[in-house]
Amino acid sequence: MNFEVKNLHLSMASFFLFENIILFACVVEARSGFAVVENSLWKAVPIFFRDLDELLLNVGGKRLPLHASPIRFASWMGGDRDV
Repeated sequence: MNFEVKNLHLSMASFFLFENIILFACVVEARSGFAVVENSLWKAVPIFFRDLDELLLNVGGKRLPLHASPIRFASWMGGDRDV
């Protein structure tokens, strides 16, 4: 095998390995993000809304409207990989 072909094979192999590493990192990042939602936010957000609803009722005499969105979430996952 000549030098150019061997160099091309090495370049292709390194690209393939790099892509697999990036894919693995993305999967790990996604799992971590879902773990945050599942282990923290899934329990904390309903408690927060119930407490806020009770506070509004006690202080202002009105409940939190069903369509209210006092908090909003955004995802940071993959933001560093955007092109």
